[in-house]
Amino acid sequence: MDIGAGKNNCKYRESFNNNHTPMLFIDAETGRIDDANIAACSYYNYSKDEMLSMNIKDINILDGKEVQGEMDKASRESRKFFRFKHRLSNGEIKDVEVYSGPIHIENQNLLFSVIHDVEEKAQLEEDYMTNKAHFDCLFKNSPEAIAIVDRDFRVTDINKSFEEIFQFDLEEIEEKDLTELICEQVSQDMSYRFRKHIIDGKFIREEVKRQRKDGSDVDVLLLGFPLVIGGKTVGAYCIYFDISKIKEKEERMEWLITKDPLTGLYNRKSFLEELDHEIEEAN
Repeated sequence: MDIGAGKNNCKYRESFNNNHTPMLFIDAETGRIDDANIAACSYYNYSKDEMLSMNIKDINILDGKEVQGEMDKASRESRKFFRFKHRLSNGEIKDVEVYSGPIHIENQNLLFSVIHDVEEKAQLEEDYMTNKAHFDCLFKNSPEAIAIVDRDFRVTDINKSFEEIFQFDLEEIEEKDLTELICEQVSQDMSYRFRKHIIDGKFIREEVKRQRKDGSDVDVLLLGFPLVIGGKTVGAYCIYFDISKIKEKEERMEWLITKDPLTGLYNRKSFLEELDHEIEEAN
């Protein structure tokens, strides 16, 4: 890579200095550290001036000839990934992964090296796997039906409860439009409105009717959560609470309030209320 002087160099240096990953510019011939970003100074616990007075051989615990040999490989691009042991200012030795390649800046042949602490990387990977395991456990075992969709509301995953309530398995609906799968024609317009709100980053909570695979309706409480990565909505979590039994009880209670349970005819209370209404209308 060749970066000349002027604006391009300034932008490159600004990006280099502000990056949170330790980075070094190293003279490809001598091993002298030409520049170190803030993250590198913090990682090795040296000041900027101290870093710029050092040689990479002061940090890499390999002997000088071995270090030079690895630098030559990076310069020729015959190898870009390295595992080294680096010494911090307090003498502590750290296992690191280094991605290094040649770069030409203002007539200088340098190596651009990005350093990753193996222990920190392993911890991040472990934390990620732990969080993923927790999510997978909650997702798979949730009593509520959950569908994960992409930005176009194509299904990427569903849990067991979704399969039980809506009678679909993942294999038959993966990458298909969720709205077209579980919304009857009348409900689709409202569903598309929900979709727009979720993609706009809004939370949705609505009681709706959805359709099972066999065509039967099911009353559900829908919760829609936007899935946001890097400030951009890339999909959504759609959670469905089956409220069919609650709806049946509400309808039964409403029926009992207005009807005689033996005859099924309107009861005295309902008759008087209707009579009062008719009198008010007449007046």
